[in-house]
Amino acid sequence: MEPVAQNGHFSYTSYRMNIYKAGVSRVKEVCESTFEIEFDLSPDLIEFKAGQYVWVQIPKEIDDPKGNMRAFSIVSTPDEKNIRIVFRKGTSNYKKHLLTLRPDEKVLIFGPFGFLNIPAQSDIPVVFIVGGVGIAPFMSMVNHATQINSKQQVRLIYANSRKESAPYLEQLQDLKSRNSSFDYVNIFGKVSWQDIEKVSRKLRTPSFYVLGPETMVKSVAAYLFKHGVANHRLVFEEYSCSKESLKKTGALKIVNDQVFKLAVQSAFNHIVITDLDGTILYANSAASHMTGFSTLEMIGNTPRLWGGLMNHSFYKNLWTTIKAKHRTFLGELTNRHKDGTFYTARVRISPIIDSANDMIGFIGTEEDITKEKEVEKLKDEFVSIASHELRTPLTAIDGLISMVLDGEYGEVDKNLKQPLEDVNTSSARLIHLVNDLLNLSRIQAGRMKYTLSEFSIADVITETVQQLEPLFTKKGLRLTTERLKKVRVRGDSDKVKEVLNNLIGNSLKFTDKGGVTVSLKVTGDKVHIFVRDTGIGIAKKDQSKLFGNFQQLESGAGRPAGTGLGLHISKEMALKMGGDIWLEKSDSGKGSTFAFSIPKS
Repeated sequence: MEPVAQNGHFSYTSYRMNIYKAGVSRVKEVCESTFEIEFDLSPDLIEFKAGQYVWVQIPKEIDDPKGNMRAFSIVSTPDEKNIRIVFRKGTSNYKKHLLTLRPDEKVLIFGPFGFLNIPAQSDIPVVFIVGGVGIAPFMSMVNHATQINSKQQVRLIYANSRKESAPYLEQLQDLKSRNSSFDYVNIFGKVSWQDIEKVSRKLRTPSFYVLGPETMVKSVAAYLFKHGVANHRLVFEEYSCSKESLKKTGALKIVNDQVFKLAVQSAFNHIVITDLDGTILYANSAASHMTGFSTLEMIGNTPRLWGGLMNHSFYKNLWTTIKAKHRTFLGELTNRHKDGTFYTARVRISPIIDSANDMIGFIGTEEDITKEKEVEKLKDEFVSIASHELRTPLTAIDGLISMVLDGEYGEVDKNLKQPLEDVNTSSARLIHLVNDLLNLSRIQAGRMKYTLSEFSIADVITETVQQLEPLFTKKGLRLTTERLKKVRVRGDSDKVKEVLNNLIGNSLKFTDKGGVTVSLKVTGDKVHIFVRDTGIGIAKKDQSKLFGNFQQLESGAGRPAGTGLGLHISKEMALKMGGDIWLEKSDSGKGSTFAFSIPKS
């Protein structure tokens, strides 16, 4: 549940997390009780984006309740060889150790992480409201923007309690002299709404980035919400504020309940409870065991302590689901154990709603499924290899039997004809199964290729129906079309044919009288194709199984068994093309109607 920016203006992609060994090359006191440390990563070079952060771990255990690692925003720009961080000295043993490290004592640096970035659209002005060492990512971003001659309008409100405790004042003046699009004001004391209004009034709908100590961030957030600044124009790096989170403390009451603690402390699954900003209020022993971090290290931190490895769209979807829609989020993600090893977890995160129907926090559970994924991968690899190895001899058998039946090797004895036809039918079914398995393995590995184009869906339906008509005639059934409007769609025409073949083929298999009708209907930006049959129908108890892997429904005596993969593969193909497949309706003994959608071009 890593807090993420609430602004949709960014242009970033997923990133890669690496582990580096680094020595301290320089320690500099940049202002009162505030230090900048430069780490030498040579011979390695770290690639990062301005605004990202890293975790710094002191390899040896130290006497600090929060453990031996912390997250720091990167002060340096992406083109620098080394990386720099800045922090207040404070009283923690961790920071004391960091300041006394010798150059030959290595730390571990994990990263980079984070999605903080100046909007990609240069016409969106930005106002940074920054407190104390929250200036760090801003220095990286504006230095970088200056280096690349960005024309983005950037304003800074820089708040500190006193001038003596404000780092980088000289550097800010230098940036102002070199970048005509940048200006700033220093505030020594609390930031007021008047300060914000004065700086931003001449900018057209700016985005506001708020970084710094939690009390300052929440105070500024309250001003912005009060004066009607929209959520999509607000970005909070660490404390993901909302109107609700500024008022609610209900989740804290839950974790102070002794009965609740006893109930979840011994639970097998990892469980954490956070406030509305994602700050951890409670973690059970299973969470500590799974992540490697102690309860003290987790409480007061956020789950980015062990997470933060997924791309921006993952977290955006997560927060939209639990915070905006008030729904449970289900997903799989990659996490990092304290020892640096990676594991895959199945996560379930739900909003906590109080008796007044207000959201007061979140509860998250994780299950380590690393071994399950490894077994699944081995199974998929076996299926793929076995399928490839089987297809060649099966195709040869099928071709040879067909030639024998066609009289290529002389007249076939009448006593051999039926057995040979049975072999031919069986080999055809096996080839179909192998092709389904290969398609399944390609889908699961993300290797299924799609060639998207615009085409007439009516033409594709007509061609498919003409190809399948002889099979229906042989069985004494009708295959017809109706309402085929001349409408163009966008998709992979070959995949559309596969989907239609599967739907119509299933209807043929389960229909003994009457026939099958294919029709289409334009609905908004989609075209819906309907395959309606007069077959045996699907029982209510079986309808939920239709699109699963290897799901074979009872077909009755004398009906050829399928692979149980056709509908699953067809649905995956439809989804990849921006459409879907579903059961429109089915009545036992009266037939079924399946629907398939595809985007209109």
